[in-house]
Amino acid sequence: MYTPVLIVLLVVLTATLAGMRFGGLSRRTDAPHGEPAYRKRSSMLSSAEREFLDVVQRVVGTHTRVFAKVRLSDLVQVDTVGDDWKAHERRLRAECADFVLCSPSTLAPVLIITLDDRSPRHARHQPLGRRQALLQEVSRVAGLPVLRMHTRDSYDPADIGLRIRLALTGAPQSAEDDDSLVLEVEPEAGTWTESLRRALRNAMRRATEPLI
Repeated sequence: MYTPVLIVLLVVLTATLAGMRFGGLSRRTDAPHGEPAYRKRSSMLSSAEREFLDVVQRVVGTHTRVFAKVRLSDLVQVDTVGDDWKAHERRLRAECADFVLCSPSTLAPVLIITLDDRSPRHARHQPLGRRQALLQEVSRVAGLPVLRMHTRDSYDPADIGLRIRLALTGAPQSAEDDDSLVLEVEPEAGTWTESLRRALRNAMRRATEPLI
């Protein structure tokens, strides 16, 4: 014979287990059984990416559109014919550019910017990752320049503006983490904004010219 106390304990235990099984799942997802559970992200960018994006947008001004997380297949297309086409297309679809500067009128891409972690596994003496190698290939073949940046505690707008201009004009660049770059290349303070705007206008003009 079950005692009243034991019966009460069994009822409570059964109710608790049922709540964990059904109530817990209903709180996590409303997806039917067998379907994957999804949850909306609080932001599509990390805090470091948002901070960098804010600085870049201020640097390039309102006459340049800045997009984040863009698939490479949306920036370049594969002209290869034959069986290799699908393989190249899959590579482009699998990788994204962190940020892309575009013409505001045509949305033609003029510059890809990558923002890499500064941890030792991303140090510049390490072998290039798959994405960075593909970006270099895209830049060389399609003529779409790539600027590689690293996360920092803070960003100097003049430094970023100068690096963008150098990337757009094809000028040689020293290491990204060389903080003396601005002083070496452009010692006159306040001169970088107009030269950057001019480089952006020229890049947009080239990007929208019809192919011959």
